[in-house]
Amino acid sequence: MMATTIDAIVIKQARPLCALLLAAAAWLVSGPAAAGGPAPRTPAELKAQLETIMREERVPGMGLAVVASGQLVWQAGLGLADPAGKTPVSAQTLFRVGDIAKGFVGLAALKLQEQGKLKLTDTLKQWAPELALDNPWEASDPVRLAHLLEHTSGLSDMSLMEYAHTAEPPVSLKQALQLNGGGRKARWRPGSRAAHSSVGPALVAYVIEKVSGQRFEDYVTQHFFLPMGMKSASYVEPHRGFAGQYAADGVTALPYWHHLYRPSGALNASAEDMAQYLLLLVNRGSVGGTQIVSPASVERLERPETLAMVALGIKVAPGAGMLNTIENGVHFRGHFGIVNGGLSEVLYLPETRSGVVLMMNSLNELARARVLELFQAYLVQGVPRPAAAPVASVDAELREHYQGYYLEDSPASERMRFVHDFTDVMQVVFTDNGMIARNVFSGYAEEWIAQTGRTFRQQGQAEPMVAMFRAQDGEIVMQSKWGTLRKVSTFRALAPLAVGALSIFLMLSSLIAGAVWAVKKLFRREPAAVATSIRLLPMVASVLFFMIGFTLVGAMNLQGLWGGWGAPTAESIAALVVGIAFLVLSVMGVVNLMRQRRPATGRFVYWHSALVSVACLTVALYLLYWQAIGIPVWKM
Repeated sequence: MMATTIDAIVIKQARPLCALLLAAAAWLVSGPAAAGGPAPRTPAELKAQLETIMREERVPGMGLAVVASGQLVWQAGLGLADPAGKTPVSAQTLFRVGDIAKGFVGLAALKLQEQGKLKLTDTLKQWAPELALDNPWEASDPVRLAHLLEHTSGLSDMSLMEYAHTAEPPVSLKQALQLNGGGRKARWRPGSRAAHSSVGPALVAYVIEKVSGQRFEDYVTQHFFLPMGMKSASYVEPHRGFAGQYAADGVTALPYWHHLYRPSGALNASAEDMAQYLLLLVNRGSVGGTQIVSPASVERLERPETLAMVALGIKVAPGAGMLNTIENGVHFRGHFGIVNGGLSEVLYLPETRSGVVLMMNSLNELARARVLELFQAYLVQGVPRPAAAPVASVDAELREHYQGYYLEDSPASERMRFVHDFTDVMQVVFTDNGMIARNVFSGYAEEWIAQTGRTFRQQGQAEPMVAMFRAQDGEIVMQSKWGTLRKVSTFRALAPLAVGALSIFLMLSSLIAGAVWAVKKLFRREPAAVATSIRLLPMVASVLFFMIGFTLVGAMNLQGLWGGWGAPTAESIAALVVGIAFLVLSVMGVVNLMRQRRPATGRFVYWHSALVSVACLTVALYLLYWQAIGIPVWKM
């Protein structure tokens, strides 16, 4: 969680159902080294290094735009839109831009706010009472439009079922929002934590429909696309001039994804279109001499207001339609985009009125990270770095009460919270002028410098990125652009790790013992069937557990979100059956051992099998508690 250099491939292996949030985290942190050599100084040098990355990472095609000092200096297509047909990419080729589309939801809401037709402080219940949302804090902290835009409402991200819903023609926005409406709940006090959710902006888009009396797509086309000169941008599948979509290998073609919540990620646009969007952002709402929205609205699009740590001076939280990050001492704005078969980026510096757009027709996250690093190096040339604040002393209360262990408390998917119990356990130890935060699972440690009594920055950075404080409910939390971590006892932090490690060790030992037993059985006959059952039940349960693990690892990639897990398919039904079989055999193993107190086998074999059986049952009950087994995955 606290790392500043994260391998995108490792990320997606770690958190399968949170792939969109993790890609956001990958966008916010430094990626792997770019193409190498000095930073490009001109569009020609940038083009040369981009082509190197494309060749090395096997990316079929890219659409690109570069703006400097408020002027478009380069827009182009590189590579192939269709490798099979050898169709070249041009500046007019359409790509999927994914979550970048959320910026237009924010802009539309802000334009209506300028006109006095709504306010971002309005509540969702005020405008859309028909869309049920369970908020235990409704009386004191209702869900507001700003919460939905800034991902601080507490809503979970899209479920597997919602990802897999790709009906054509697409359903209406209201129908989409009602599809899984019964399970929509604010998981924490709105504004207290942030977690990416494509549902939130879609709810705001629905409010925009009610206020404007138009379909969201029609409103944005009339008030943004046409005035800005985005001639080919649309939210439906194009039938010509469209780049193909490919897996990370650059060869495997992937189907078009009809995004259930179109305003949150279904936008298709060309480099020529996105150049106009970039010009609007860097020129503070103006394109070609036309003021589309006010400078204040663009600043609000970028500025976070609702997340708790913002009051302590942290500015890298999500804004009303943009993300914020600090790299090499420079504060960038922008957004990422992910769809089935495509990745995209918008990155810019308002102070220099410069920025870049990337769209690629491949799910190659490593390529995207390399390009992002290249873009950052290109944009920061000649940009003065703000002076870092003097080092402060750690607040006395922090030293006394805040040192210890923390757990991730703002997962994008609530059903994946149990994974964070293992992967996101953080130990915090204070020094005289800062703290050392270490991820217990990975062992990665990072030092943070005290900026004020309760905020911390990285070495060489001018802005703080971590805050520690007591939440409204009295809990001690550590909050940053990566999420919110809650302080827990040492036992709560380490017990799951210890029990999990011991259980996996025992199950692995069962497989080894089973292999030895099988070899012995070839050369001599067992005296009784009882001995076989004592060995066999926990061994088969262990095999099923590792099958579950390997199956999930195989699905832990961005492409897996749009695969066969969100509907009753052979693979999702098999996953359900294996999970139930693991639970049943785990129970049977313990029951069998209790019935056979005097088995026809050695004492060591008996007690080893007993320990393995208990380990299997413990893991099975844990997974059952979190509804990770025993229910159809397409309902997750």
